[in-house]
Amino acid sequence: MSAAGAPVPAGAAGPGSADGPIDHPGGGAADHATDGAPASREPGAAFRYDPLPDIDMPLPARLGQFPRQPDIATDVARAVAGPIAAAFIRSQFRFEVVGSVPDVPRLALMPNHQSHLDALAVLSILPARLRRRVTVLAARDYFFERPAPALTASVLWGAVAFDRRSRLSELRRWTRILHDTPDGWFLV
Repeated sequence: MSAAGAPVPAGAAGPGSADGPIDHPGGGAADHATDGAPASREPGAAFRYDPLPDIDMPLPARLGQFPRQPDIATDVARAVAGPIAAAFIRSQFRFEVVGSVPDVPRLALMPNHQSHLDALAVLSILPARLRRRVTVLAARDYFFERPAPALTASVLWGAVAFDRRSRLSELRRWTRILHDTPDGWFLV
């Protein structure tokens, strides 16, 4: 019988059925608890799925939030597209780095903002181990109101939204965030 009470066709039985238990890497049978008693068959007892807390938010708002909620699709896209974009920028432009990254717990970098490529230029000259620890602030009203620019900024730059309409309160908020972040994070 299935959990819903309907008969299960022969050969389609699952773990703990008459066809026998399925062994798992722990060495025991999957249909028994650690004390040898049969495992609970209540729905949700063995597996629990919690949807992302921001699943009801529009895509641009989800991509622009800080701290980010784990999301396998955008994390994989960032891991693939970020290094490709950095390599492309390095191949197209010549950079001269004078000095090295200061040995400080946290750092805020402010490029001269001659174009939207400034942040990508800074990211492209950083070593990959540092690039993963950078948060780029991008204008909410320009990048995070429509899905396509939000996805581009989030995937290529790892950007999060900065509300430039409320400058002082947003600067104070990011000052607190930067102060409260673990050592080794950078803000562009």
